[in-house]
Amino acid sequence: MKKEILILSTVILVFLAACDVDVTENLPKAENQDEAETQGDTGPVIEPQEPSESPDDTVVNPRNDQDNDDVIVTDPDADDYIGFSDITKQQCTEASGHWNTCGSPCAGTGADFCIEMCQVQCECGGIAGFNCPEGFKCRLSGKIRDEMGVCVQD
Repeated sequence: MKKEILILSTVILVFLAACDVDVTENLPKAENQDEAETQGDTGPVIEPQEPSESPDDTVVNPRNDQDNDDVIVTDPDADDYIGFSDITKQQCTEASGHWNTCGSPCAGTGADFCIEMCQVQCECGGIAGFNCPEGFKCRLSGKIRDEMGVCVQD
């Protein structure tokens, strides 16, 4: 039995080694590709570029400059930072809400799929019973018991 498996494996290996198929031969070629290949040119070399500035971890919130062109609050932990639904951190904490600087944009929607990105928001509901500021309601999907939602305008 071992001898038969060894022979079969050898036949398969020989077959695979003999198969030297160029899968690119039937693909359409770009303009002047034949000429470039005969000259040994593989195309333009694009060098990776270093970023001109190192990225920082601040979150820019352009809506904060509506009233004052000189002050832009970029720290989501600042009391006057404006999050989702134009709620500030101060409003959220005074209403006993939960300020989340990296919440899900799909909170309370019941979406099966959601983009992976941070959204500064005032969260509500949950087992802790977080609340929304006056004039806002807690958006909940209703699919999960004690789910965490997000405060939205009434």
